[in-house]
Amino acid sequence: MQVASNVITVAVGRGHSLFVTNDGRLWAMGNNFSGQLGDGTNTDRNTPVLVNGGTNVVAVAAGSDHSLFVTADGKLWAMGDNSEGQLGDGTNTDRNTPVLVNGGTNVIAVAAGYYHSLFVTTDGKLLAMGDNEFGQLGVGADISRNTPMMVVGNTVTAVAAGGMSSLFVTDDGRLWAMGANNDGQLGDGTNTDRNTPVLVNGGTNVIAVAASAYHSLFVTADGRLWAMGDNWYGQLGDGVGIYGTNTPVLVDINTIASGVPVIIAQPATQTVTAGDSVTFSVLATGSSLSYQWLKNSTNISGATNADYTIANVQQSNAGSYSVRVSNPSGIATSDIATLTVDGGGGNSGGGGGGGGAPSLWYAGAIACLAVLRMLKHNRHRA
Repeated sequence: MQVASNVITVAVGRGHSLFVTNDGRLWAMGNNFSGQLGDGTNTDRNTPVLVNGGTNVVAVAAGSDHSLFVTADGKLWAMGDNSEGQLGDGTNTDRNTPVLVNGGTNVIAVAAGYYHSLFVTTDGKLLAMGDNEFGQLGVGADISRNTPMMVVGNTVTAVAAGGMSSLFVTDDGRLWAMGANNDGQLGDGTNTDRNTPVLVNGGTNVIAVAASAYHSLFVTADGRLWAMGDNWYGQLGDGVGIYGTNTPVLVDINTIASGVPVIIAQPATQTVTAGDSVTFSVLATGSSLSYQWLKNSTNISGATNADYTIANVQQSNAGSYSVRVSNPSGIATSDIATLTVDGGGGNSGGGGGGGGAPSLWYAGAIACLAVLRMLKHNRHRA
């Protein structure tokens, strides 16, 4: 539904939103527990409220529970959660009205992570404040700072903040990164956290950058989009999903958006007792997928889902099973899974096989991946 009109820029935090209208006014809505809406209260708002002093605003950023904005005179203001010093006012006191960031003058760009903030001044200097547990401030020691610290003195042209990481572009087009790297979101070919900036692999001729909690993206001067880090939900756009990367991969919309399916979990061979049920499963990547299961290389009528279940197995069901996964770009055919039926005589239709029920194997594999992901992402504090 429409929230407002004449909007020129917008930012989102964990549970709050901000936007600027073309008259330069800053509006906010959502969670306000820490005062991140900057309206002088700690009351949540489900309709936009005007931020105190939020006039002549030219840039805005939102962290987990804090907000920052730049006014036309180049001043940087902050409000909300300040537990890690992310407001940069020399204290660790939450603020429900905007406070001027120490040294926050002549500011041209701003970014916010979960609990840290960065800004760029007109002379190209990059400064950072707030949480530094993973080195995301890029100043060496992993110590949080409640006043802005100089990261680099050379000319910075763009900046982005992930949850616990930071990236910036210098005027020579090189992309640098620092902070949490457990998912490879820094793109330096390792999974090692960095508390000083490292050059991103292939990060040259960069003109734009963006970062989220566990992945990062950048655009080069030739218009190509690159991505690195976590890929559990396919956020790297490489057509695979789940498997992340610690070096940048090209997001090629010409070949990936409707790419040929890739089977990443094959149906399993198994032995069952007559009268039991059995399920074959396949896991594939790609868009607009269609499925067709086959027995002994012949299509099975109606078997057109990722899972194929036989509810009451008989000797006649024994045989070799496979599945074709297709979309407009091509077809992938799975490995053959052999079904052997114990109990009674008759033609088995295929060789013997071991292994447990594929439905249990599939569920177990997905459960293990989910547990690993939960443990990995527990580094992000509640």
